[in-house]
Amino acid sequence: MKQELYQELGGLDKLREIIDTFVDTMFDDVMIGFFFRKNSKQMLKDREFEFAAQFLGADVKYTGKPLGAAHKNHKIKNGQFSRRKQIFKETLESYDVPKHIIDLLMEHTESFRVPITKTKNSDSVARQSDTKLS
Repeated sequence: MKQELYQELGGLDKLREIIDTFVDTMFDDVMIGFFFRKNSKQMLKDREFEFAAQFLGADVKYTGKPLGAAHKNHKIKNGQFSRRKQIFKETLESYDVPKHIIDLLMEHTESFRVPITKTKNSDSVARQSDTKLS
């Protein structure tokens, strides 16, 4: 099933384009952009692409650190996590990604809220994260 997801999205080239736009938007964002400025934009694009491609069933291996370890030195708050999630959602929507794929990617993203933000209960924050950025 998952192999069909990345193909249904438009293939790896389309996913790469989506991820490039997503990372560019995060770097420029006033609320969360500062988290990324010390990192290589291309490296982050590559890791985000690998992570999404692997989740969507492509034969691509994620080569980054486990997400908890990769974010342990950052004090990422729930609102900042929600901002990243919303940017990702709006980027996917702007590329006309099918809703069921967006929903799966949002659920997958949400599953990492606790290890990244170090919070115990994010349900109420997660429900509030569906506001538009614009």
